[in-house]
Amino acid sequence: GMVLLTDWDVIRRQNGAPKWSPDGTLILFQGMEPSPVDFRAGPADGRGGTGAATRTPDLYTVPAAGGALTRLTNDAMNNFFPDWSPDGSQIAFGGEGGIWVMSADGTGAHKITADHPGIPAWSPDGKKIAYTDDPGGNISYVMDPDGGNKTAIQLPAYTRILDWQPVPPTKVPAKSDEKTSGSGSPPRAKPPVAPDERPPSRRSETAWRS
Repeated sequence: GMVLLTDWDVIRRQNGAPKWSPDGTLILFQGMEPSPVDFRAGPADGRGGTGAATRTPDLYTVPAAGGALTRLTNDAMNNFFPDWSPDGSQIAFGGEGGIWVMSADGTGAHKITADHPGIPAWSPDGKKIAYTDDPGGNISYVMDPDGGNKTAIQLPAYTRILDWQPVPPTKVPAKSDEKTSGSGSPPRAKPPVAPDERPPSRRSETAWRS
């Protein structure tokens, strides 16, 4: 059945974009606490502050079985659409002025792009991050997790959310007696061995009795 993991009195707005952790123990999501106001810092903070009073979403984790929330970000920046690295050690997310990456515990947040904040998607092998940059959604990029080797990809207009094809599972080599023949025909099943219905010989019967 359904289980409610977040409390309306704690996380009231923009509650969404959930992502299971790779080990299945946590759920990462964006949400906004119902505090009366969050004051965004001025431009000197380097994170796009305006000095205006407003609310901004932050990132949280919650145990998959339910429990206390852990707040990963607590600043004046919009933090949204997070994604786990495949090994669960890092989180990429959209924020003020681009894509950001931080450790899974919320420390070490740093910006790896300087453009329109997009929706990042980590590759299954952890070596690339894809995201959409153009507000119209027709230009996407693939880059290294540190922001290097950025490559543009042309996509249909208003493409907003990207995803990667999963890595296919490793095939187990067939046993020597199960390999197909050179003609490509399927392996033939071995005929069952008929039980020996002959009565036991005197020699075997004597050995059995002894």
